[in-house]
Amino acid sequence: MATRAYQQLCDQLEALDLTGLSTPARVQRIAAEYVSFAGENRALFDLMWRITQFDYTAPELAEQKHRALTALHRALHGEDAEPAHDTDPTLIPSYAVWSLVHGYTTLALEGAIDSTNADPLNSDLLPAMLTLLDVP
Repeated sequence: MATRAYQQLCDQLEALDLTGLSTPARVQRIAAEYVSFAGENRALFDLMWRITQFDYTAPELAEQKHRALTALHRALHGEDAEPAHDTDPTLIPSYAVWSLVHGYTTLALEGAIDSTNADPLNSDLLPAMLTLLDVP
């Protein structure tokens, strides 16, 4: 089930047309899609992150997790970018963006951030936070 959830997320991220956008605009677009997926698929999103309940080294699940990271990495470094491995230094900006977007999304879903906003998943806070990252 977690593998299918990752597949669905990856399908949505990879379907985005990022052609001609600047790197910051691509990051904003992929972040918005990630947040949208989480909001529209709350149960699946929560399931994906129950790390203690799954073997994240299982080949199919590991492949989908890598696919999600690759989609984000390509938003930062171009459509042909391919990280060599999980510790590839070029992944540091990708991990930074993913951490920020995932953290914000999780906090917003739990009502722990931007609580004065009726719909914190669709507020201006995350886009403003993303502008603070130094992406190429």
